[in-house]
Amino acid sequence: MTIEKGADWGSEVERPADLVIAQNDAELASMLARDDTRERPVTDVAVAVANGDVFTTVGARPIGDRRRLRRVPIDLVHVRLDGRASRPVVAHVLARLPWSRGGWWRGPVLAVMNAEFVGPYDVAPRGHPNDGRAETFALATDTSLRQRLAIRSRMRAGTHLPHPAIASRPVRQGSWTFETPLVVIADGVTLGRASTIEIEVEPDAGWIHT
Repeated sequence: MTIEKGADWGSEVERPADLVIAQNDAELASMLARDDTRERPVTDVAVAVANGDVFTTVGARPIGDRRRLRRVPIDLVHVRLDGRASRPVVAHVLARLPWSRGGWWRGPVLAVMNAEFVGPYDVAPRGHPNDGRAETFALATDTSLRQRLAIRSRMRAGTHLPHPAIASRPVRQGSWTFETPLVVIADGVTLGRASTIEIEVEPDAGWIHT
């Protein structure tokens, strides 16, 4: 069951003997999705994460040799580019123009957030990785460079919203089509370019230990 407002998230447990530690968001998503196809239920897979934006979002501490950990459920986002096979994502999907055409500083920008952070930037201050939805942010194509720089500056403190140039909404599934193919980056991994980006949230897709 996804988290409810004001409710405790997860529970304290003994450290599993078979705990596997993912080193980043992409590895975590791969572990959860891969185990979801096995005979062993994904809820029985003991996974933790050592770095990345999910690590920051859940306020995790280094696992070290701690014997008591918190076990929490987490959603996955499945992203499909131009109708191709979907890919599991645990932190975020980002899309922008190629660097040769301006990158983040020109044209449309899309962020689909399951985590709250992208590196040092608090992109989705109201986001939670187990609320059954993704927070989406679409930057208007005609946003000036000056506005983009100001948004980036305020994003470090999560004070960039609301903003007239940013269309934001929570979704359980969504689709975006762009005139020019955008570079799509999922959990820090560049997937290639796509004109149509589709996402669907899978609530309670797995568990992580923090």
